[in-house]
Amino acid sequence: MGNICERFIHVTTSSREVVDFHSELAVRQLGPLSVAYMGGSSQDAFRTVRDIARSTDQSYHLVIGHGPWRLRRPSEELLLTAGDLVLIDSRFEQSAHWPSGCTAHNVKIPFEWLAAWVPEPRKLVCQRMDGSAPWGRLLAQYVAQLAPQLADKPLPLSNQMLADQIGALLSLAATEVAPAASAPARTYPELQARIVDAIRERCSEPALEALDIARQVGVSVRTLHRVLSAGALTFGRLLIDARADVARRMLEAPGFDRLSLEEIGQRAGFSDASHFSRVCSARFGHTPSALRKLRPGT
Repeated sequence: MGNICERFIHVTTSSREVVDFHSELAVRQLGPLSVAYMGGSSQDAFRTVRDIARSTDQSYHLVIGHGPWRLRRPSEELLLTAGDLVLIDSRFEQSAHWPSGCTAHNVKIPFEWLAAWVPEPRKLVCQRMDGSAPWGRLLAQYVAQLAPQLADKPLPLSNQMLADQIGALLSLAATEVAPAASAPARTYPELQARIVDAIRERCSEPALEALDIARQVGVSVRTLHRVLSAGALTFGRLLIDARADVARRMLEAPGFDRLSLEEIGQRAGFSDASHFSRVCSARFGHTPSALRKLRPGT
């Protein structure tokens, strides 16, 4: 993590592994957020007064360690286990001890952006979010799936859509550790059903965004994501599943035999043929080509 200063956040590092010291950092931009994957030798990373002064911008950082690590502030020390999450504020002095081989994801979050999802984010700072709790686990898994170490690989959904889902899951994870930091998670089954129906109706639109559906059902994007998340659903997952169902119906209908597999994927809303194939394999256990051959009556 030695090069993290120049590319992500200013810190001062020290390590006993002087000879064989190594670090790894990969960063992916998701609209207003930056997601970093970090790993390397055992080290201590200090956010000092000098580092704070050298920073051109300040922000929150959501850190998820994939092994045990320690976060220290002048008045306290936080022991975190694999999968735990913690929100830190770059405006204050703190340090972290990373054992050798421990990897982590770090989401850099603008202050104003997080305030739109979590009403009082300061109450969440340096509070351990249990990685085994329902919302904490979902949030940690979701961030890990973004795989910034594969930044050259295109993502199936827009950056804004993926960032908004982080905001929704973080607002719900906040209720598990600091209820005052976030509005309580409530379920709205009727609204949720309307949102799901609207996604299914419009899933074939290639550029469909959460904002489009939010406007259709008369709610804000933030409310849309929170309503879905409260039911353990995500906009992105619903959209991809709905497109897969549309594609399967076309693959099983002889009337669409004149269309190539790529054309069917495009008509269902998939812009990338390889992603279309991966989704079908994961959801149905068969590639698009196999689904066409296995349809009833063939």
